[in-house]
Amino acid sequence: MSEGQGLWHDIGVRDTSQPRTWVEQELSGVGELSLDNSRALHDDDELKRATAPEYTDMTQLLMDATSDFASGQLLHLDSFTLFDAMSALEMMDPKMDTGMVLDSDKNKVPYNVHQPLDASQVLYIMDELFCCESTWLTGQSLSQTIYTCNYFHHVKELDAKKIDSSDPRKPPELVSVVLKGYIVATIKCCHVIWKEMNRGNVYEEEDFTTNLFGLDLLEHYTNAEAVNDIDMAIAFVEKRLLDEIGDEAELWKAISQRLALRKHLTLALIHLSRPNCERYFEAHKELLCMEPIVMSKDLASTMKLGIEVNNAFDPSINRKFAAHTPPRPITLLTREESLSHLQYMRLGLQRICEVVHFDRPQSLLNFLYFFAAYRPPPCGFTRSKMITTFYCDLRIMGSKPVKHFMRDTILDFCGPPAWWFGIDEPPRFRKVPDAGHKIKAALDVVNGLMENASRIFIDFCKTQCHNRSRQRRLHLKLLADWEVLQEEAENADVQLQEIESALKNEAAVVTDPTQPFYLSSWVYHRKLIVIEYLLTLGFDNEMYGLHEYAMMLCSQALAWSYPSRLFQGKTSKVDGQRPPTMSSLVSIQILNLAKQDLTRGLYRAILAFQKSGHLNIPALQLDDEATRFSHRFERIRQLASPSPLSYSDYVDAADIDGIEATQESMQSARSALESLLSMTVSETQQEYSYDEWKEDLQSLLKTCIANSVALQIMLKNGISATKKVLVQNKYHAIFPSFTIT
Repeated sequence: MSEGQGLWHDIGVRDTSQPRTWVEQELSGVGELSLDNSRALHDDDELKRATAPEYTDMTQLLMDATSDFASGQLLHLDSFTLFDAMSALEMMDPKMDTGMVLDSDKNKVPYNVHQPLDASQVLYIMDELFCCESTWLTGQSLSQTIYTCNYFHHVKELDAKKIDSSDPRKPPELVSVVLKGYIVATIKCCHVIWKEMNRGNVYEEEDFTTNLFGLDLLEHYTNAEAVNDIDMAIAFVEKRLLDEIGDEAELWKAISQRLALRKHLTLALIHLSRPNCERYFEAHKELLCMEPIVMSKDLASTMKLGIEVNNAFDPSINRKFAAHTPPRPITLLTREESLSHLQYMRLGLQRICEVVHFDRPQSLLNFLYFFAAYRPPPCGFTRSKMITTFYCDLRIMGSKPVKHFMRDTILDFCGPPAWWFGIDEPPRFRKVPDAGHKIKAALDVVNGLMENASRIFIDFCKTQCHNRSRQRRLHLKLLADWEVLQEEAENADVQLQEIESALKNEAAVVTDPTQPFYLSSWVYHRKLIVIEYLLTLGFDNEMYGLHEYAMMLCSQALAWSYPSRLFQGKTSKVDGQRPPTMSSLVSIQILNLAKQDLTRGLYRAILAFQKSGHLNIPALQLDDEATRFSHRFERIRQLASPSPLSYSDYVDAADIDGIEATQESMQSARSALESLLSMTVSETQQEYSYDEWKEDLQSLLKTCIANSVALQIMLKNGISATKKVLVQNKYHAIFPSFTIT
């Protein structure tokens, strides 16, 4: 190839010296776009002239324009964008150019879906399709997973009459009944999942790929028909098992297990798709029935018994679909990975079914907190199902109206007068003239605030169901909404206090001059939680460099001190006996104090190790510490409250020496964590996430102990100048620990 031709090839334009013209190749390949490889157009000159666009030969023009280009340079219009570059197809590349006809395609014999198969071959197809399904759930395209199965495209044509029945080891029903039933149920599962993903507000390409490429997922098949097909398959296999012995019986038993597992999964997904969570109890039972099968050693041991069926799966079929971007090379999950993925998805759906009948709002919020932090993260379908389960059709968890959920959340947190929400009007107000008008005015104030707060609060809860990177971006947007809402809540509190004071004065009730700001304290607390999430998600997403650890941990310590002050203010301002809701906040307050002590000790330890020369922190190259500090806390500094950490305050805090004080902070955090671990489930309100909560506390406790050991060594014996301190997230994803090497 000459230098000019090489440039020609580099910019992706066809060389006219090829034996066949571009037009001829495109026209001859149009018919290959059909899935069944039948020609849609007749190869005659008249049809070519009617369908072919007019082409102008730009060969010489482009060659002249690129004659002085170096290899790799690109000729493009000014309108050519980065998205165009990402979506560009390289012509004559068989993986991208769907109009190109390959020699291998011409000689390729279409796969015969009516050929007889034995049990080992059917087992292979089942397992391979299962791997394709699991890979699709991880975010890959249907065209490179489920659609690669040739039986998918011809499942409606499978008929025992078209299959040879001469071999008793290959009964026609093994394909027309067993394999068909399994594939139909699999496609039905994919259809239910696909519909859910379109409802759940997850992010295309980032979480999931919903493109169907113009095909259908057996929408015309009813749920009853799909379940009936797999029931027929199970009945046939069970009957056949009575006559099989030895290795053949093991194969048929393996098929039976897969059919049973598929049936339970299909029924569970169908039940979960019902509106208002009305069939979640039945879905939970089906998910529980899956557990012994998924965890069975027999299922895992038979994953390798299948014998490959040549061409039953066609990886190149994606070339026949129109796509906006070139297909990405993928690797299917292995059998073991697919099984683990199914088990993890099953556990996630099972937890969702269990939390539907929550008693207290805080228990549900605690569950969402740990759901957001699961490791590994839940798949897109599980997170989408959590979103639509939490909020759909103006209902929370399918049954509770949003207004009631908001009311219970506020009452559970700060215990304002119940009559503000239309509950239990105080008898002492009934004799007050015009009391009804004033009470109605109070209800209007509360309802107006709750209407605005419900949207923000629901968005906050739904954000917990997105992927970790997306969570931080969404919380940044919500932070401004919480700031505006706090101002509204403060105005509402003032109006409510005026109304309540007027009612009490007219009823001759002694008025407490220091009335709590109930609504604004609840909004303020939710805003503090968002700030906490923003700081901790930065560690979880590995956004911070080692040179930023000290400033971020110092800011976290300050952030966790604000809720403690709020709780102290609440307990001091509540008149009379402490309301029952206050006891449920004790565990939250203790945990905040523990995290405050831990982060305070961590940033002081980092500064101490840095000053002693045992911790090497790379110097900033493109900016200074003050600039980096300003950028990291830009959004938080824009808030009216709480008062953000200034750079000068951080520098002053960094000048404080004292390993003893650092060690005391670690010991204080350890004591608080140990007291939390001794609490009961009801005291912590972790009814639906107690195991995860306990595991998180144990990880924090291990971090405290490991850091205390490192600090103790430094206090008693000192650290040799040749030793170095490593900062690692060894026990916890957010709070680092120190290792002396």
